[in-house]
Amino acid sequence: MAESPYQAPESNITPKPADNEEEHDLATFIGPKNTEYYLKRFRRMQSGSNTSWHWPAFFITSFWLLYRKMWLVALGYIIGLPIAIGILSGLLALAIGPVNATLLSYLAYGVVALVVMPIFANNMYWNRAEAKIAAINAKGLDAAGRERAIASAGGTNLWLPIVLLIVPTVGILAAIAIPAYQDYTIRAQVYEGFSLSEQPKNAIVRYYESNGEFPPDNAAAGLPAPEDLYGNYVSSVTIDGSLIIVTYGNQANATIHDHALLFGLDADALPAYNWLCASEDLEPRHVPSVCRDE
Repeated sequence: MAESPYQAPESNITPKPADNEEEHDLATFIGPKNTEYYLKRFRRMQSGSNTSWHWPAFFITSFWLLYRKMWLVALGYIIGLPIAIGILSGLLALAIGPVNATLLSYLAYGVVALVVMPIFANNMYWNRAEAKIAAINAKGLDAAGRERAIASAGGTNLWLPIVLLIVPTVGILAAIAIPAYQDYTIRAQVYEGFSLSEQPKNAIVRYYESNGEFPPDNAAAGLPAPEDLYGNYVSSVTIDGSLIIVTYGNQANATIHDHALLFGLDADALPAYNWLCASEDLEPRHVPSVCRDE
């Protein structure tokens, strides 16, 4: 009877029968992912060829090492290599200067990461497979237990590289995005001061045109008391001559709470009414570019 195409395979360890016991052990260690690819490279290495190019080790070295359970090599690559390059850079800086030392250090890192690792990745994987299989053989397990042990020692692990590599990447992106969003929110709150300054600006202009001088306070300009001119993020708007002081509070971010944005008439431009703005305590990145001292 023809085999049903929907029937599950009897084993998920080796998609292709191995030629001998040693190769069967290697196939079991490799697991179902790219078994024949690695077996072909391992056969070459058994015949004396120790190098071959491995693209995953070129593009996603750390991920591949963790995916193939090469824990110590991954630790050395992710942590040990940068430390070694940093020490090398420090020693070279004493001899040839920091600039040349930095260039040589980057070159050394590039050679290891982009040349040495891809060339010797398959060989390192083969050596690990051979060492693990030899250690399991030394335990004297029965055939079934031995095969389970080899499959467990080898195979792949997808979740660990995702957790160790992708989660920190997400964390780094969040560390960049969250402050940027906070700055955006604060700038939006600061902008409320522009809106609430319009009425005082018009009042100052009217008072000046009628009296030839600037109003001493809110009452003289015909405006409510400073604390009665407020918004969600502005706690008061105060007139002091040709100066308008917008103080932030209420629901404002703690970064700008009790800080002020100042609006003043450009005396050199009179009788044209050219308003300038500035702040002595707000961070420059939190105010519009027209209010910065550049």
